[in-house]
Amino acid sequence: MKNKAYTINPEAKERAVEYLKELIANKGIVGENANSNIELVKKYLNDYGIGYNEVSCNEHKAIMTGKTGIVLNSHVDVVPGLVEQFTPEIHSNNLYGRGSADALGCVASFIVCAQELKEMGKDVTLMIVSDEEAGGLYGTKHILENEYSREELDEIKFVIVGEPTEEFGFSVREKGIIRIKLDVNGKKSHPEIEDVDNSIYTAAKVISEISSANLYSQSDEFYNRTLHVHPTIIEGGIAPNVIPDRVTIEYDIRYAYGIKTEDILQIFEDIKGKYPCDYTIIKSREPSFVDIENHYFGILDKIAGSPERIYTNGASDYSYFFENDLKGVVYGVKGAKWHKDNEYVEIDSMYNYIENLINFVLEAD
Repeated sequence: MKNKAYTINPEAKERAVEYLKELIANKGIVGENANSNIELVKKYLNDYGIGYNEVSCNEHKAIMTGKTGIVLNSHVDVVPGLVEQFTPEIHSNNLYGRGSADALGCVASFIVCAQELKEMGKDVTLMIVSDEEAGGLYGTKHILENEYSREELDEIKFVIVGEPTEEFGFSVREKGIIRIKLDVNGKKSHPEIEDVDNSIYTAAKVISEISSANLYSQSDEFYNRTLHVHPTIIEGGIAPNVIPDRVTIEYDIRYAYGIKTEDILQIFEDIKGKYPCDYTIIKSREPSFVDIENHYFGILDKIAGSPERIYTNGASDYSYFFENDLKGVVYGVKGAKWHKDNEYVEIDSMYNYIENLINFVLEAD
């Protein structure tokens, strides 16, 4: 390395843990209170004289520090949880709390990175958003499309998206997401009438046929199953003595790079042609992959000790960087049970994460 390796000091360790505890306790639930966590981030940056711009879109706030060649992107919004999950607790090396791993541990680490680098006279771009759990349209996607010119995007050398990764590894392939609302129509009637067009019966047939689509059997060198299609929400009926005229089914679809979106939608087109139904796309996010031959990936890989490379069925805001032809990786703190009860982050992984990120910035600069 061109610069002396950075080793985290006790005060920086304490700062990282305190920031994480405050962010958890602030209860920054997506769509409800996530903007208040942005306010905490601003305070932490102000304390060290780090300048930033606040960006707001559709009532979702984000902050971005000065534009540099290295971007650290993560989110302060968390999914809902039990009341007690917003009281952080430390047991041994684990810090428990909603969002501790996904992704407040990354955010707290990023902030300490920026502060420590500022003390060294170095800069890095923090891009912290508040809507990743809702799809990232008004945070990361909005910033890349509205706060950067194409020429400025081309100046970005590498992006690290802070999301929890299993075994402290690199997520090098992520599946795309499509969420579809499917309305199955029938005829409203009284249960005493025979042979009525009951939308619930039709919906049952629709679910059965979609679940047997041929695309499901595909696999590749990365995934045993390249496509997952699951009904996740079903709504229908207004009273026990009324046959409903409509059932709404929401589908969550995860698909690997190489599967064409039109092939997935053809499943629903075929259903639409066979049954009285229609569908709308609620959300979509393209699949992505990491260029492991990239020079900057090689630097980070060396510094991090060549960790495990992970192929995930999930998706993150990295997809928006990928859409813009930017190189990067999803890499975060080590933890477990995100989006579940007893979510936690391993505290030592935050310290290692901070050291790895700072040493990467120093060498990549």
